[in-house]
Amino acid sequence: FTDAGLEEFAAKGTKKELGDAYGMSEKGLVEWDKQIASLEEYLVGKTPADVKAETASSDLNSTVSITIDGYIEAVTKAIESAVAVEGLDKVGTVSSVSAKTEDPEKVEINTVVSAVGLDKDGKVVYAFADESQLKAAITGATVVASEELRTKGQQGNDYGMSKDGMVEWDQQVKTLVEWTKGKNAEEIAKAGDEADVASTVSIYIGGFVSTLEAAVAAAK
Repeated sequence: FTDAGLEEFAAKGTKKELGDAYGMSEKGLVEWDKQIASLEEYLVGKTPADVKAETASSDLNSTVSITIDGYIEAVTKAIESAVAVEGLDKVGTVSSVSAKTEDPEKVEINTVVSAVGLDKDGKVVYAFADESQLKAAITGATVVASEELRTKGQQGNDYGMSKDGMVEWDQQVKTLVEWTKGKNAEEIAKAGDEADVASTVSIYIGGFVSTLEAAVAAAK
């Protein structure tokens, strides 16, 4: 933000993707990606009852100095929404960030998150995709963020496409991820050319296709 307006936003990658470039090590601290790796390792083998922020903080205080409450909350929600998948061999997840800043009085930051489960042949047996769309209005040096913090998928019918006679956003994305099942990364990349997708999914799918494809490549 400057006196003249809003400069173009460029995503820098997640903290984990940045690695040492995030900069904590320059201050004599253990780098963020290494601290989060310690947290991930700690969580393996824990039951939902074991996953508590205060307990984890106590157990990890010698290796993890970052605040972990938000990560513990996310892990807890992930446990609650977990589903059984047959033939699962690998799991991958990827996120991407983009922003719209054409209007000097508005800003919109979009984050697409995709996750896949693959079988031993590298084909999708589970897929998930969602998008967070955070908006803010800018007046002078004051930024007022929207109170809507739910993802489009979490909003369901509240997102409002069905009010205009269209299939709701979350249902269209569910159709897309269902289509990916049984397919590999090369086949997913061609989603835009598939008649089955075009006839049932009217939203722009480019961001979802690219992150789903990347999630397949990142699966381990």
